[in-house]
Amino acid sequence: MNNKRKNYRFILIFIITLTVVVFPYIADASITIPCGRIVNETTGKVEMCGFNDIFELINSTIKFFLTMVLLPIVILLISYSGFLFMTSAGNEEKRTKAKSIFKHVILGILMILGAWFIVYTVFRAFGYDTSRGRAGLSDGKIEWNSGK
Repeated sequence: MNNKRKNYRFILIFIITLTVVVFPYIADASITIPCGRIVNETTGKVEMCGFNDIFELINSTIKFFLTMVLLPIVILLISYSGFLFMTSAGNEEKRTKAKSIFKHVILGILMILGAWFIVYTVFRAFGYDTSRGRAGLSDGKIEWNSGK
């Protein structure tokens, strides 16, 4: 019974910590795309969202998950794997489990980065260019990249 109580306490502390760390980033999501807000306070003019802003939204979402979600999980799993490996003390089962966790984390990272590369390539095919400011877009039109 005491073990369950410790587990519940650990889960509660983990959820509270996760909430404190993640919620500020969720609140910052209001600036994900630069359209749909009032540009001029006196006239009330609003910059309308267009097709290009879909690319901006998807790119911001991918960046968020790669940096704010994936990175901490990877760090925790690699640390846990290293901890298991270092404390195995000749126990072959622990050592095998540590190697398996590490291998699966690396394979997961490679698969996720491969998926990101495919999405990035598709975006580039549509003319999305992050190196030119606001996603390489101006006046709601895609500036096609001629490769120069």
